[in-house]
Amino acid sequence: MAKRTQPKKKHKLRRCLLTFQDDNDPDISLYTNGRRDPYAAQRQQFWNRLNLGKKIAALTKIYLDTKFWIYLRDAFLNRPQQTSHAVILDMLIALCESKKVICPIFEPHISELERQDDEETRLATANIMDKLSGSVCLSELMELRRRESLHFFSERRSFPIAYNLSETVWTKTPFYLGDLHLRVSKQLDGNYGRKVSRLANDYIWNNVSLSDFVRFQNQDKDKKKLIDDTTWGRLAVETTEGKFDHMKDDDTFRALYRDESQVFMDYAYVNIPAFYLIAWNKELDTQSMVFLRNNAATALAKEIREHLCDTPKARTCLSSFDIHTGLHAAVRLDRGKGYKTNDFADFRHAVGALGYCDYFFTEKSLCHLLTNKPLEYDKKYGCTVVADENSILNILDSLI
Repeated sequence: MAKRTQPKKKHKLRRCLLTFQDDNDPDISLYTNGRRDPYAAQRQQFWNRLNLGKKIAALTKIYLDTKFWIYLRDAFLNRPQQTSHAVILDMLIALCESKKVICPIFEPHISELERQDDEETRLATANIMDKLSGSVCLSELMELRRRESLHFFSERRSFPIAYNLSETVWTKTPFYLGDLHLRVSKQLDGNYGRKVSRLANDYIWNNVSLSDFVRFQNQDKDKKKLIDDTTWGRLAVETTEGKFDHMKDDDTFRALYRDESQVFMDYAYVNIPAFYLIAWNKELDTQSMVFLRNNAATALAKEIREHLCDTPKARTCLSSFDIHTGLHAAVRLDRGKGYKTNDFADFRHAVGALGYCDYFFTEKSLCHLLTNKPLEYDKKYGCTVVADENSILNILDSLI
């Protein structure tokens, strides 16, 4: 009796790995070895992000919270609230034009911009943001956590990643909520479809600005805000009530930090898509892949929590987890302090600024919280946090 040959098993993940053997070639093809590459669009965006990160790596990054963007907007409209605001604007423009400084934006900037009711001032705010940021934007919060989690996993499992974390967290304004990809119909499949997709994505990446979004928004008279203005107020009240309901006499910062870290692990799903595994390390062993794909929300989340709680003073690649958790723990520790409506946006600003920028210009209350015990995040992450305008002028003068 003839021996029956067993059909070869299809290792989909391994086959995808082979499509990334040309990862030094920026010319992305939809096909590899005659097979359709399902990750072509993601690869294109990955290289866009990586090239952008390398391009701005040497620039000093100054993160402005929304308060300072409004000051600069008013100065930009020739109606500064203070004379110093016009001086700060002129110095920042000079520094950005000389390629010494960049002022990136982040998702909370755009969500707060969307809440401005006046169309003229909203567009003016977007214009000055475009001018000083060059349309450079941090990836949204969950994307930051995915990338940080992968780097953390690489450190714990001792497999190398070819790219620095700081090189891969940047994107352009149209992609502030994640990557967008043009779907190519089957009729345009093949080389022609690839070119159409590539050109469209490149056009969006290189030409669409925050101002373009705002102009489109201003034309939409029936638009609805993504988040109602009362939502954050209700959340502040509910969170404050929860704080006082669970308050204990023997509360310590470390105990509250551990408690808050569990809350974050409950809802901050630590999801690492297969694409990241492929694009970041094509030699990743199968066992590590299986672990990341099947246990991302359980074992990896547990490891992250234990690491943050056991090494409180050490700087970590998990900055978005650490800063967010620490801020909530610090507010809970202060028995006389409740949550304010703007705290949730301010905490996200702190995550973007401290983890990935050199300077953070913000309001006095947040500056005090970040730079004093128990947090002292300015020292931990090497980011200068200031609220005083004279200090800001001195910093800018030193950079010119």
